Amino acid sequence: MFLCTGTGVFAGLQKIYPEWFGAVGDGSTDDSTAIQNVVNSVATTGGTLRLLAKTYKVNAAVLLKSNITVIGEGYGTYLLGNGNNDIFKKSGTGSINNVLIENLRIGGAVTAKTNTTVR
Repeated sequence: MFLCTGTGVFAGLQKIYPEWFGAVGDGSTDDSTAIQNVVNSVATTGGTLRLLAKTYKVNAAVLLKSNITVIGEGYGTYLLGNGNNDIFKKSGTGSINNVLIENLRIGGAVTAKTNTTVR
């Protein structure tokens, strides 16, 4: 196992884990930056963000880009938001294509708001 700093480019790797960028997955440490760095690192070549059976705290929306797959390990993989922001958003103003998210749970603290969507 190794720890990456910055965004780097991982051409040829089939799976990239946010733990390589410092994610903890303990449900209390904010893992947003580490997850975003994985997305950024595969943005040019496409790739898979692999999430282990952990609870990843996401306090800032992860900006998705084209040609990325996000795969968890089933019920044990949980993306926990704070209720004030989206977990995933589209990056940029144009369209994105070929995005797959599967085999994980997404949720978070939900607060009552007027005229808004529950995230």
